[in-house]
Amino acid sequence: MSIQIGNRWGSHLAQLTREWYQRQRGAADQEGAAWEEIVEGPTITFLNDTGETVPAGGLMAITGVEAFGDGTFYLTIAKPSANSCLSYAVNGPDDVETSGTNAAGNTVGYGQCYTFGRCKAFYSGSPAVDEVWGPEPDQWYATKGFASSGWGLAVLGTIDSDADICLAQIIVDCGLLQWGKVQSGFVNVAGTAKATVSVKACDSDGAVFDPAADAFDVKTPIRKNKATALFTDYVVGYVADLAGSKIILTDCFDDPLGTVKQWDAATANIPDGWKECDGTAASAGHLARPDARGRYIAGVDGSHALDATGGNLTHAHADHTHSENAAAPWNVGRTACVQFDDHTHDAVNHEPPWLGLYNIKRTT
Repeated sequence: MSIQIGNRWGSHLAQLTREWYQRQRGAADQEGAAWEEIVEGPTITFLNDTGETVPAGGLMAITGVEAFGDGTFYLTIAKPSANSCLSYAVNGPDDVETSGTNAAGNTVGYGQCYTFGRCKAFYSGSPAVDEVWGPEPDQWYATKGFASSGWGLAVLGTIDSDADICLAQIIVDCGLLQWGKVQSGFVNVAGTAKATVSVKACDSDGAVFDPAADAFDVKTPIRKNKATALFTDYVVGYVADLAGSKIILTDCFDDPLGTVKQWDAATANIPDGWKECDGTAASAGHLARPDARGRYIAGVDGSHALDATGGNLTHAHADHTHSENAAAPWNVGRTACVQFDDHTHDAVNHEPPWLGLYNIKRTT
């Protein structure tokens, strides 16, 4: 029998965790106990058919459940990947070779793992008490900044720094907000579908935990009538949904490309992705922007084309004269008439009261 891991299994693990803690509550105060005396969670059999040896304390993605002939079951596992799953397990104290027959003729591949409770976990880095770590993609060890919304390891202390083994508490349904620093920014992707952006794990201030670590993908949520606005080195907060996708929760949207707004501050402070409408032509990665300096905006219609300009702030009458028309005297039928001498009109300014603001355009 084969059962695929899904939401039901994750909920079951969470319930087992709560029940196990209730049973252990009477012996919760372990601060003065030696490491060997600390109660660990129960173990479950698993089969390693990954083609690699799972190290002692290694983190494994649970992929399914299989049944032995006697009705007991075991877990099938995989190496953690960028497509994180809902549930993970921690290998026991022994390395577990991939399934098969070893040089001594013994069948290998089965081991014991923890799915909740306390355990000894393999890590990479410098764990500190109370930090929550998780599975790094394509690695067997735990790393800071990789806990998902469904699973994490709360560090309780270091057991063996030479072997990179720490004591940890498995947390199921931990619901943690994680932070990522954008590695390759992109903008103006329509908010009508999820978009993918590459990030590295960091803290909320943008300090990357391991600059040498591989970047991983997070996705933007869907938001109509907006476009994504993520640039290199932006910091985003994300969680993993039940399907394992890492979804950005912090703001990652801006107005669509081509939007024009007013800006009441220095041009040096114009936001990323926006430029002053100063007539600059299109360039790599940026739209052309009209020259709106000293101009009012008119709605496009049959007489006003998009991006066209026109009109004048002043008008002047050319030099001309008004002369009496001898054929039709001005005073015919009138009691009086004013006769104008030859004259000119000066230029007149018809500009209404104004307020100076910058027009800026979303260009990238």
